[in-house]
Amino acid sequence: MLEILSQCIYPYPFYDTVIFVPQLASAGVNYVPYFLNDLLMLIMFVRLHALFRHWERYHEYTDTMSKKICRDFGFESGRGFTFKYEINNNQARSICALFFCSVATFSFVLRVVELPFEQHHDKDNLIDYGSSIWLTVITMTTVGYGDIFPHTIFGQITAIFTALWGTFVISLLIMVTG
Repeated sequence: MLEILSQCIYPYPFYDTVIFVPQLASAGVNYVPYFLNDLLMLIMFVRLHALFRHWERYHEYTDTMSKKICRDFGFESGRGFTFKYEINNNQARSICALFFCSVATFSFVLRVVELPFEQHHDKDNLIDYGSSIWLTVITMTTVGYGDIFPHTIFGQITAIFTALWGTFVISLLIMVTG
């Protein structure tokens, strides 16, 4: 059902509805204008769920023989088993793919939610994609230099999720290298 709903969401061309989102006092403004199409584009990231479903479905350890062997030993061959297998047997590839895909996704989301503020208030903080990548990597590794930071409430929420997800990815790296 989630796949069907996620396929129904897409931005409409030339539909320029503007939504004004209230901000915190630290942003220095009361509202930031967002185009509805930009917000719909962010919701489209739910489609990544289908990618993980296909990865689970067509993995070498989710065929009928593997499922029968797993059932005989008392556990289920599913998404968790596939993920654990990849982390244990293809450590470098799995962690690098997870890290780089996470950086690309969080950087894009951060750029989309910060760009209206940057354009309307003459800020040079996150005006390009490279700055978003820099902020995402620094946040995921929990270094946090403080030279670039999100101003909007959506940007700050994205940075919180980025830090939490980065803690998970870095802990996987530590667990694997042990």
